[in-house]
Amino acid sequence: MVYTDSWELLQRVKDRLSDEATTFGDEELMRQLAAAVVEYSRFRPYRKTHSFSTVVDQAYYDLPTDCVEVISCSWGTDLSEVFDDDTFYYLRALEVHDLPLDRRNIDLYTRYQEIGQGTWEPFNGQLHLLPTPSEILTVSLIYGAVHAKTGDNYTTVPLVDLRHVEDLLMAHCLYALADELNKMPSYNEGQTQVEHNPEFYRRRAVALESHVHMALGNEGRAVMRA
Repeated sequence: MVYTDSWELLQRVKDRLSDEATTFGDEELMRQLAAAVVEYSRFRPYRKTHSFSTVVDQAYYDLPTDCVEVISCSWGTDLSEVFDDDTFYYLRALEVHDLPLDRRNIDLYTRYQEIGQGTWEPFNGQLHLLPTPSEILTVSLIYGAVHAKTGDNYTTVPLVDLRHVEDLLMAHCLYALADELNKMPSYNEGQTQVEHNPEFYRRRAVALESHVHMALGNEGRAVMRA
């Protein structure tokens, strides 16, 4: 299984921070790692499915708490009653796993999507269904989610992206260092007044973060477990 070893990642960031690493305990570094993974997930969320039943005359529904983006939403028609079992499960697999589409099945897949997708839109962390359901229906979502921690590791983050998560963690730590220095007053060392330089750390953080964002590309490119 491809996975991100969190403790190994934390040690690499400690090595990069050098003397500044003493500012962070393991618990704080784990908290910063969680924030870095949330940021990474905006660009490479984990593809998940979710279903729920509508309530008569209710148009707005809460999205899963780990939802970053809605990839697709099917409601209003029970597609398993429209297609035979083999065809339905084949088309469903294409949709859920984002598999390549055989050109011979383009028309069939287009029909599947047109029948199953009612009108919907994300709205302030909720899903807005139009028209407002007048009966109890099943809504099936495919969405991009924040990568969740299993034990101490983020098992759904591909190994190839480990360097991006590490750089984001490093950037978060540098931001935290800058914030701490902002709170510290200047002091005298002999006849020399010593002033802290939080902008040095903040500039490094911005440069690292910008580099990762460019490398990851557009937000919302969902990944599957390897």
